[in-house]
Amino acid sequence: MNAQRVSSAVGILITLFTAAAFAQQEKPKTNSSASAPASVKPFLGRWDITLKAPDREYPSWLEISLQGDQLKAQMVGRWGNARSLPKVELSTGQLTFVSPKEEEASKEDLVFEGKVEGNHLVGTVNGPDGTQWTWIGERAPSLARSGTPPAMGKSTAVVQREGSERVEAGQRKPVCCMEG
Repeated sequence: MNAQRVSSAVGILITLFTAAAFAQQEKPKTNSSASAPASVKPFLGRWDITLKAPDREYPSWLEISLQGDQLKAQMVGRWGNARSLPKVELSTGQLTFVSPKEEEASKEDLVFEGKVEGNHLVGTVNGPDGTQWTWIGERAPSLARSGTPPAMGKSTAVVQREGSERVEAGQRKPVCCMEG
């Protein structure tokens, strides 16, 4: 009987220690902006950016997200495609992100600094020509669909006329650059 009591007590202790260990583990963080600190929320999302150089304006695009407890950013610079940025930080309301020099045809990385003013994200960047540029961002429109997605309609055969010949959909006519 003593052995049973000792065995039961050991089982209860193991259960209590296991429960305590799980209770002390950090709760998983979500990617939702709803769980983001209030200081980060105004910066999160997609922004249509206009880079204002001395000679012209360049369209750009920026997306800032929170993954776990880290800020992440993707950007389309003056040209190219969306790419992840190596650095994005927020300190005392000041956003700093870096676009690598290789992506911007620049001698140095482009270091963007900005803050939220009203409904805009505004700031400066050291341009590739060495002058200071300004930039302004507006919230990009939502890409979320509302309602039912569009349905495909009935297919229709396409007939194309080339010269006096009819070419039905799906048929190919040899293309030649020199006729004669």
